[in-house]
Amino acid sequence: MWIRDFLRKRKSSKIFDPLSLEGICTLLRNGMSLQESLNLIDHPAIHDAIVQMQQRLAQGESVQFVLCDHVPLAYRQTLATFLQLKDVSSALLLAMHTYHEKQETQQRLIQKLLYPSLMLCFTIVGVLLFRVYGFSILQRFLSATRMPMDQFFALRRILTVMSITLIGAGVVLLCIVSCICSPTLMVHLYPYCAFGILRSYHTLRFVRFYEATRHHGLSTWAALMHLKQLRQEKVLQLFAKTIIAQLEQGVSLQEAILHPYFSPLLGRFMRLIEHSEDADALYEKYIDLEKQRFENHFKVLIQVMQSCTYTAIGILMLLMYQVLLLPLSMFQTL
Repeated sequence: MWIRDFLRKRKSSKIFDPLSLEGICTLLRNGMSLQESLNLIDHPAIHDAIVQMQQRLAQGESVQFVLCDHVPLAYRQTLATFLQLKDVSSALLLAMHTYHEKQETQQRLIQKLLYPSLMLCFTIVGVLLFRVYGFSILQRFLSATRMPMDQFFALRRILTVMSITLIGAGVVLLCIVSCICSPTLMVHLYPYCAFGILRSYHTLRFVRFYEATRHHGLSTWAALMHLKQLRQEKVLQLFAKTIIAQLEQGVSLQEAILHPYFSPLLGRFMRLIEHSEDADALYEKYIDLEKQRFENHFKVLIQVMQSCTYTAIGILMLLMYQVLLLPLSMFQTL
């Protein structure tokens, strides 16, 4: 099978840029052949890639193999899968669309998380610096003057608890961002972090890929086997393997979708889709609702982060005030 040969054997190939690939898609959809499309988009920046591709096609190599070898690495695995289902222009357009949609979503999430994340980091650094240096100076002062230290230890315990809480919030945030942006780390963490925002995000991406294959007329089993080949989409591959394992045990698709990895909303829609004559419309409705759920989860995450950060800053200011007053109050008791 050509896709296996492609994945095993790599050649040193010149790569088309995304704009040139969009031009190829447009020309192919207007009825031109691949050779005609390559001639029309030829310019110095991609001339070597075009010449190399034309030479390989002239040698009898398959269009699928050659095209996959000349697109950016980020598209290759997805394109290789979709080329088994669709014509060249549709497969290339779909592979580019799914990749850029993923990139845009991740960039938008990172931009929205940037400010609260920086605030959280600065707060953690401020708390730790105050915990290490501020309390050390105060402890030496109290020890030198032989004053009671009960109030000092109480304040230090409060600051320690706050430090641990903030660091825990930072770790949770890091796990969420990693599960969205890092495919390798994502597949290892996802079984332990499959909740709320992560479930909505990855279930939504799974349904988009699944619908793209199902819309081509494939059976559920064939669609899942194609999704299982998406090695660059680790979580989607995990989803496909999970459902396939459930189906092999005799579980229905509707019951398999109820697995904790998936958004509960998908299970509700799958029951409706099973008895509906317009499955495409229901899939689109599900995607819209899941998008809304994802945005709501994301807003809640940002609000929680900001609330924790501002609360911590307020507590830190109060503790600093108490620490400044501590020596004065102790002198008054003498």
